[in-house]
Amino acid sequence: MFSINNGYIYSLISNNDIYTTDIDTINILEKAINQDNGTAWVAPKIINVSNKTEGPFNKTEISELFFKKGFLLPIWILFLRKKEKRNNDLLVNKYESGIANPYIFGGSFGLFRNSSLFEVGLFDENTFLYSEEQIISERLNYKGFKKKYVPEVSVIHNHHYDKDGLNFRLEFIFLKSRIYYYRKYRNYGWPLIILGAASRIFWLIFYKPIIIMLKRFL
Repeated sequence: MFSINNGYIYSLISNNDIYTTDIDTINILEKAINQDNGTAWVAPKIINVSNKTEGPFNKTEISELFFKKGFLLPIWILFLRKKEKRNNDLLVNKYESGIANPYIFGGSFGLFRNSSLFEVGLFDENTFLYSEEQIISERLNYKGFKKKYVPEVSVIHNHHYDKDGLNFRLEFIFLKSRIYYYRKYRNYGWPLIILGAASRIFWLIFYKPIIIMLKRFL
């Protein structure tokens, strides 16, 4: 890793579609990470083109493959969606106040302490495009490092994509990364992982075309 090999203290991870109007963004993040030597990862509020906040996110659970984007989607819509949103809002408030340690941030922008990254073995190169945030979080957690949300500064993630389209290649990459994450870093058994993968594929083939059709006509 270039920054570590050349003696830099931090690594700034950023997509090429990130911008900010605050010239002090990086300085504020640096100040936040320096408040505690045990903090390895800090991130600002990340706002997308729909003016929605990307993260911080709660711990990723394998139930995601069964409910929100799985064959139990109707149960999630009827009984779990509102409860999940309330729980997420409560946790985000705790992250903003510093009471709770976030699990992950949106991966498009963040500042890492290089010594911490080096100690946990850097990023896992067995995944591509998805689950990198979950994996580095598990590695940092295992070593006892902290993460800090810095909502007083924000960046814009100017990323445009068709989230309502069907892209089987991206879905395959997502599922492959999730299977790797759940098996290696969360120690889920193969029967549950295989069932979860089948559930996600069912959602992709059956539910998602219906969702796309409804959004086009409603």
